Amino acid sequence: MNTVGRILIAFGLVLAATVPRASAMNGDTAMMKPTHEFRYISPGYSWADLGKVNAFLNSEGLAGFSDQAWTIALGGYRDYHRLIMESALSARIWGSNLTGSLRVSLFAGDLTWNTGFNVLPSEWSTSAFPYFGLGVGLNDMYFRANSRSLGSLLSSVDSNFSAWELTPLLNLGIGSNFLLPNKDGTRGLAIGLRVGYLVDLYMSKRWYSDGIYVNNLPSILQNGPYIRLIVGGWGGHHMHHHNNEG
Repeated sequence: MNTVGRILIAFGLVLAATVPRASAMNGDTAMMKPTHEFRYISPGYSWADLGKVNAFLNSEGLAGFSDQAWTIALGGYRDYHRLIMESALSARIWGSNLTGSLRVSLFAGDLTWNTGFNVLPSEWSTSAFPYFGLGVGLNDMYFRANSRSLGSLLSSVDSNFSAWELTPLLNLGIGSNFLLPNKDGTRGLAIGLRVGYLVDLYMSKRWYSDGIYVNNLPSILQNGPYIRLIVGGWGGHHMHHHNNEG
């Protein structure tokens, strides 16, 4: 499976994970209704440990990548009074490097599920919370010729090469939200911030390409801090605030 296919599948999984549950519950289960819920998009900046991979690329005469990268995430947020549940899919964007006639692209992404506790009163429109979570990360490198002759395109040998690896992650951070609802609370805007640190839990990962183990390519460690802006909202049939009675 190529990188685009894996990204599409991952986005489908996170969208399914962040769809709010139906809010029509009877009186016996009213306490399980979320107090607030919304979806968001989250641009930001992150860091990763690319030292070993860059050293390998340099030894092969190829350009390395920066340890910093722009990040974009999609997520879903719920809280139950002060208890916070959140999931997010993030992608790190490096682009590609061209060395001679060879172009190398790097992609990293992660899907995390987080739990936090709001230290402010739950009825406030502002929240502040430490959080922790677990997730899975994906690293992908794509090697390809920058240009090819018609003869090589017609040949049966494909010079493109893609390798990927998966890793478990620990996510630690501090978050905040500020909610701006309309008069009846059925629509509104959510603005927030997430500042955290990803810990790669598995250092002896293996790269694979078409089901084959690639034994000489060093692993990427997704260890590093990140900072992301939260911009989201709710509307119509997804009410952000539920009045829990009884």
